[in-house]
Amino acid sequence: LKPGLVLAAGDFHGITIFDGIWDGMQISNNLIVTDTWHGITANRVNNLSIINNTVAGLNPKRRTWIAYNPNKSDPPDTIYHIVIRNNVSTDFATGANGKRQITQPGLTVNHNLSLKDADDFVNNFVKFDPEHLVYDLHPTKRSDARGEGSAEGAPAMDIDGQPRKGKIDIGAYAYQGN
Repeated sequence: LKPGLVLAAGDFHGITIFDGIWDGMQISNNLIVTDTWHGITANRVNNLSIINNTVAGLNPKRRTWIAYNPNKSDPPDTIYHIVIRNNVSTDFATGANGKRQITQPGLTVNHNLSLKDADDFVNNFVKFDPEHLVYDLHPTKRSDARGEGSAEGAPAMDIDGQPRKGKIDIGAYAYQGN
């Protein structure tokens, strides 16, 4: 994000899919900085991959998440083929009504990095300074995101168009030696 960019509203969601029934979606290489719960939330999507995204929350009273919710009218053993991999967020909510359930059939949640607060973002990325509206969420050399991802399903390029080479980094940006 550009320095000095002020968010437009008090409840400005990231990527949300609330209505309808969807099939075959991929959400990859996104940087989301928001002050509400929904960093990335997808409801009722079959064959969904959420891979290599970075979601940062600005409001410590709200745990900004990457979430998936199944169709409430489907039987509980319905298989949706959902992959949530190589993402950075403060929370990962999967299951009906945002319950923290990650054992649902057909749901794969792995190689994600959960950061609990602003200090974790400061310690893992080049610059995370909500007070001055400066966000550079490229991983640093010491970042827990470096080399901890999975190549399976990962985009070949990061959000900047830089190649993901060697060990895969978690998040929207690949480490570039900064």
